[in-house]
Amino acid sequence: MKYLLFAFTAILLDVASCGSRHDYDDELNVSSSRVILESQKGASSELFVSSDLHWDITVYGEWLHVSPSSGNSDAKIVVTALSSNESPYERSCTIIISGGPIQREVIVIQRGKVSVNDKEDGT
Repeated sequence: MKYLLFAFTAILLDVASCGSRHDYDDELNVSSSRVILESQKGASSELFVSSDLHWDITVYGEWLHVSPSSGNSDAKIVVTALSSNESPYERSCTIIISGGPIQREVIVIQRGKVSVNDKEDGT
């Protein structure tokens, strides 16, 4: 009788835990959390997405373009500056890559323009 009660309890616990067990793990990985672009218009860099989910990219910056902006698996993403940064200071924006419940944030920095005086002074 004790054996039957033990077996029934073990089966009941196994069945109860099945609802929280996953046979797979969703994956959404990005090769870098930071991208640095030179100051000129058209400056570009690459990111790599590794995923088994459908993903979309949202860009939070008017001066930046990404291609492709969505996908269903692994992909190379090209990040391109749509305008030059005429300021001597760097600027930044964020892109979010979302797939299912997973989100990855990438900070994109565009360097500031170096003036002729800065080059001569060595700064």
